Amino acid sequence: MEGAPPLAPHPIDEVDSYVVAAHPGSTDGPLAVTWAHILQRAEPDRKVFFVATQGCDVSANGELLINGIQQCRSEGYKNPLFISGGGDGTLHYNMMALHRPDTPPEVARTLVTPWKLGMACDAYRSLHAPETDDSPLALLAHPDGHILESSPLVVKSLTDDDILEDIALLYATAGPSADAAYKLATPEHRAWRRRFPKWLHKTVDMAASAPIVLGCPRRVDATPGKGPATHYVVEAEFINGTSMSGQADFSRSTHLGDRALHYAEIRHANPVAVSWFVGRLATGHPPGYRTEKPAVLTFRDGTVHGQIDGEPIFDAAGNVADIRALWVEPSPRTIRYYATRRQSNPAGTQPVVR
Repeated sequence: MEGAPPLAPHPIDEVDSYVVAAHPGSTDGPLAVTWAHILQRAEPDRKVFFVATQGCDVSANGELLINGIQQCRSEGYKNPLFISGGGDGTLHYNMMALHRPDTPPEVARTLVTPWKLGMACDAYRSLHAPETDDSPLALLAHPDGHILESSPLVVKSLTDDDILEDIALLYATAGPSADAAYKLATPEHRAWRRRFPKWLHKTVDMAASAPIVLGCPRRVDATPGKGPATHYVVEAEFINGTSMSGQADFSRSTHLGDRALHYAEIRHANPVAVSWFVGRLATGHPPGYRTEKPAVLTFRDGTVHGQIDGEPIFDAAGNVADIRALWVEPSPRTIRYYATRRQSNPAGTQPVVR
């Protein structure tokens, strides 16, 4: 049409190579390897570099991933797309490894996207349109492909001996959901789940974690924002993306392109309160509030466990951390994602606590 503005180039048009990272021994690791081969056969003009990661070892993976991207650049490929070939926890550990203080700036600015692998796929759901074909080729050719600048959450956990700092791409929680996440991540549970067809995995996970959620004690905490400064809380959740556990919808309040977080909590340990909370999440009307301020929780009657992006928070010794306080706020750093889901501006749909 005469006088119409030119169409913006598709982000993948600028990409000259792919760096696929996956843990071959994980549940969907072999499928990620297969998809990498499919990608290379379908796009011979773009080289595919494969990096075999080592589970949750951030230090070792940092070296592997940085070396993989730098090798790609040293061979003349200056605009790679980094593809995380795993679930939310895999993407979390990959981004922790790529966004260390000593990471070269050109590596930290690498464009990133996840494949739809793993359990909940909350990162995929937050970044990609619901109708997107799950195959790697259709995802890259989606007409709504664009670059999304996202600020993760900085999560500082205070224990008796240390202050643990991490980043949450999607969410952080404290309470029984963290205990459930730890149980679901154990080799015993993963082996049990593999006995069932994949379409039943979510049901198996819910059955295993339900007794933990319903049987937890109430905890006293102090938090700024709305409501009384000191009150009882069972579960506290800090949300950055639009999806959690593959079901909860936070798109009315926040999304990955928004420098704010959504805070929600359960205050009573009974099936009615938990069911009401879960029902609100599933219908896209999450309780709680959106805030651009740091959210701080102090647990006054003991410690609590936490999780980030579906992975338990561990202390320096590799044990599940006993947390006495949490500090969560949007990070000044950004991650550049390739996305196909158009993010709506939630401002005005939820009150902002400033």
